[in-house]
Amino acid sequence: MTFRVYDEKSLSVHIKTHIHLITYCIGFIAGYFVLKKDKIKIHFLVSLAFWIISIIGCVLVPISTVFWNMGFEWSKISSGLYPGFHRFFWSMFLSWIIFACVSGRGGRTNTLT
Repeated sequence: MTFRVYDEKSLSVHIKTHIHLITYCIGFIAGYFVLKKDKIKIHFLVSLAFWIISIIGCVLVPISTVFWNMGFEWSKISSGLYPGFHRFFWSMFLSWIIFACVSGRGGRTNTLT
């Protein structure tokens, strides 16, 4: 059995607990909106825009690390922006999908089993 040796960057971005705080906070806020779902009115076009943004985002966030995982060096801007914002955007995209499905705005997604 082999174990992956993490470098210092990976340990500072993925392992520390306080780095995940924004994800927890967005989860709590999304839970509040799920509780208030009957009082929230969202226009169909706004809902459609959120769906498009969420689907594109849920594809782009994981794909953006492909070159990093292949061993290419990131620029200073990329290596600062991705660790700083990927959890925020990922949790926002997933929060919309969960809220939309729970509130009946999921369309075909609500019928998937």
